[in-house]
Amino acid sequence: MLSKKQKRKISKRPRQRHVSTSKASPEVFSYHSNRTQPQSETSAALPSARAKHSMWHRLVIGIASLAVVISAAYTLTLNANVSLISLNSADNPLPRSKDAYQQAAKQLLNGSITAKTKLTFNKDSFAKAMKEQFPELADVAVTLPFMGHRPLVKVNSTHPEFLLADQSGNIFVLDSTGRATMAVSEAQMLLEAQPLITITDQTNTNISLGNIVLTGSDVNFMREVKNQLLAKNVTVSSITLPAVANEVQVHIEGQPYVVKFNTTTDARQASGTFLAVKQNLESNHINPAEYIDVRVEEKAYYK
Repeated sequence: MLSKKQKRKISKRPRQRHVSTSKASPEVFSYHSNRTQPQSETSAALPSARAKHSMWHRLVIGIASLAVVISAAYTLTLNANVSLISLNSADNPLPRSKDAYQQAAKQLLNGSITAKTKLTFNKDSFAKAMKEQFPELADVAVTLPFMGHRPLVKVNSTHPEFLLADQSGNIFVLDSTGRATMAVSEAQMLLEAQPLITITDQTNTNISLGNIVLTGSDVNFMREVKNQLLAKNVTVSSITLPAVANEVQVHIEGQPYVVKFNTTTDARQASGTFLAVKQNLESNHINPAEYIDVRVEEKAYYK
């Protein structure tokens, strides 16, 4: 038998229970199982979300790129309603209205496939076509706007000097180079602004628009004579080109005679000779009935 002391010692030791390891395993498995299941579901959902985001990203970029292309293409288009500016001075206005030139430019642009965009527009071809249609234009320059759509067309016309009438009764505007630039029927606006002296051509020269029918030196000679006489209050009413080489016959307003000039001589000197002869004849009460001839330098004849 155990003593009381031994019993107390024995009674103080707790009774140990056998814990089976086989029961702990499910708890550990269950713990890890509960933790890993949501992670696998999240990992499976990530690729799908990323794919959707990438798809929308590509769609947005595609739409933006298309908008840029459309905007750029629209910026390059041209409008046929040109903006026209005259470079002529106040004392030499355009011989036609601006509307006439604008309408012609519009028709040229509408009729050209290459004139629809800034990249294909041919400035030289356009300028050439405008000059062919309007021989009075000396310069045609085109500026294409960077952002706008209306081409800026700048024009400058030649200076009209005389009217030239041929043997068939056709009358043309003649510029300083001797070019026939307009038919008189189209020059009403011009003639209202600056009346021109008519030259009657008796040489049977074939006159057509855009062609040079007189030399620039002949035109300059007649202009200089006109200005020299006008400075002395002698008005030239008309001029005749007879079928004689280098001869010009100038009709004086209010006088029955003509003044015969030679275009190879100096215009100022010949004009001065005529004015001196005219003054001398008038002081002697002599009025020629047919002509005063100053074709030979420093000499004069009258009849």
